[in-house]
Amino acid sequence: MKRSRQVFVLSILGLLICTSQAPGQTLPKFGHVVIVLLENTDFSDSTGSMPYLDSLAAKYGLATNYYADTHPSIGNYFTLTTGQILTNNDSQTPSSFPVSQANIASLLQAAGKSWKDYPEKTGTYYVHHDPLQYMTNVNKANLTNFTQFKTDLGNHGLPDFSWITPNACDSAHDCDLSTADSWLQTNIDPLVKSTYFQPGGDGLLIIVFDENSGSGGTMTTGTTDGGQVECVIVSPFIVSAGFKSTTRHYHESLLRLMEQGLGLTTFAGASAGANNMSEFFGAGATSTLSLSPASLTFANQPVGTTSAAQFSTLTNSGTTTITISSITLSGDFASAGLGTCGTSLAAGAGCTTSVSFKPTATGTRTGSVTIRDSAAGSPQTITLTGSGVPASTPAASLSPTSLAFGNQTVGAASAAKVVTLSNTGAVALSISSIAVAGTNSGDFTQTHTCGASLAAGTSCAISVTFKPAATGSRSASVSVTDNASGSPQTASLTGSGATSSGSAPVLVQVQNNVITTTTTYTSWSVNITTTAGDLLVAFCRESSNGTDNFTVTDSAGQTWTQTASGYWNESSTGPRLGMFYVANSAAVTSVTVKFKTSGGVVKPGIMVYEISGAASSGVADGSVNNGTDSTTTSTSGSLTTSNANDMLIFATDTSGDESRWTAGAGYTIPNNSVRTGSSGSDVRMAMQYQVVTSRQTNASTAMTYANSNWNGNIFAAFRGR
Repeated sequence: MKRSRQVFVLSILGLLICTSQAPGQTLPKFGHVVIVLLENTDFSDSTGSMPYLDSLAAKYGLATNYYADTHPSIGNYFTLTTGQILTNNDSQTPSSFPVSQANIASLLQAAGKSWKDYPEKTGTYYVHHDPLQYMTNVNKANLTNFTQFKTDLGNHGLPDFSWITPNACDSAHDCDLSTADSWLQTNIDPLVKSTYFQPGGDGLLIIVFDENSGSGGTMTTGTTDGGQVECVIVSPFIVSAGFKSTTRHYHESLLRLMEQGLGLTTFAGASAGANNMSEFFGAGATSTLSLSPASLTFANQPVGTTSAAQFSTLTNSGTTTITISSITLSGDFASAGLGTCGTSLAAGAGCTTSVSFKPTATGTRTGSVTIRDSAAGSPQTITLTGSGVPASTPAASLSPTSLAFGNQTVGAASAAKVVTLSNTGAVALSISSIAVAGTNSGDFTQTHTCGASLAAGTSCAISVTFKPAATGSRSASVSVTDNASGSPQTASLTGSGATSSGSAPVLVQVQNNVITTTTTYTSWSVNITTTAGDLLVAFCRESSNGTDNFTVTDSAGQTWTQTASGYWNESSTGPRLGMFYVANSAAVTSVTVKFKTSGGVVKPGIMVYEISGAASSGVADGSVNNGTDSTTTSTSGSLTTSNANDMLIFATDTSGDESRWTAGAGYTIPNNSVRTGSSGSDVRMAMQYQVVTSRQTNASTAMTYANSNWNGNIFAAFRGR
């Protein structure tokens, strides 16, 4: 049977995400693909005979060495969708020849991308020119019609991938080339002129014929059995106007272009090994529109009244001007008339859109601002939320809705914190009571300036203080009873009672011992002569095992406790650090760290601090660990304490030779000749301390040193009496 079928592939691939490209390898990342197929024409017959199509080739790109894979049509259509010639029998129908092979639509679905089939069913329609109808593994709801394509294009709402099959006349199967060319100009030119293809747009249009007018077929892809056919490429990313490629391409090359351009990493059939036609594309211009904020929330607004305006800023961070086609609002929201956005937005420029809220009913009201433009990701959306309240009632709210007082000495009053009561309604708020209620209500006291009535649109302050009656967590709430919806309004109150301390601790001495050889040791000691009743703290390290849970003992045989923060590793293989302590210690002459690693560890170190005036029990008041890669500063974590008179100890080591240490603000290094290893060793230990007179919240400190090295540290607090 004589055929004059032509296959026209139109691919609009949406927003350009990545524009860099190595010829023959990478592609722009497109967001919408439309594929339109024309029928049975030799390359030499179509080129120069279709004025509109020729004009696109002259402005954009033409594949001059493009071949169909087989005869007749159906095998080429399956190659363009599955990468395989599944049959060459044009009489097969979707019911007689269902296809379950992976195809571009099923792969897009699996990747979470959208697609539609847009066949032109007015006039004579051949189903074997519409291969997605055969697929059993796709969402059948996406099989629409060409009228829907026109609607989606007009709404700037094309899916990621669109397949268009013209009818038998418009595809040049039953009519001549002039009919097909006229159809393209009427139906496809609006697409070419849309924002997808303007500077900063992201479209790709591929026009290709399914086979030439010959006959004879094959079941093997990548042959020239289907004859040479015309393939035109249209895109803002064309490398140069009128570009002509002489590279040999087949239908599986076009499938690979569409798959890869849409961001797929799994490819159907022979497209997995096909070239991707990347020589056609350069970087192109980009346009990116951002919104800040991307959502607007309106406070309670009386029904039928208009709120003050709120604004969102649109910013063009791309390299080309963005065309703004429309800004529309939905719900109980309208433009406030104060925005600065027009019909275009230059590269690097910004503009504002203004929104007001006029609720038509009570309760939560929602809407959106929809911005249609030529930028990637269009349309952009600003979500809108507001609450309608009766026009004759007040609207009360508390801000903030919680107060946290942190640690506070038992029996001592904190500084005041403030909760603001606001009336955003249209009439005065009648206040029945403001009180503290809840589990530990007696620990919190409130005073206020609100009175018995709060005028519309005004606010007043509620001041709260915390005086804990006992240690531990304490909680209550401020409760405002009034005539507004949602009464009573509440704000939660929390704090922690801490014990007071008497005398401050005093550092008596520091002794340390480190070694830098690679000899292994199962224990390592330092000599120190101490006074009974003092607190002893040991900072220990080793360099060869990131899992050694070493312990500490002394000449008196006492049990040492590790600080709550535990061990710290500079890397998975060490060095490994730990801090231990014993309160109300017996007098000792030496302290020893014992290692658990079979055969011992290398480069051990121990530093022991003797502290007088420390609590005899419950002495530890918090600890944190931290470390940093190559740097000249060792920085602690954040430490929060519950006692007023603490000694804060920051102990650190470094991975390289350090002998010059500088203390952090308010801290003292007790001995500037702290022992270090020999030059070039990776064992270095130092400490600094500070005695404080108040509880600490998220306290931190640091020590600096001369050379850039890795470090690890422990920051701990110990109570005075």
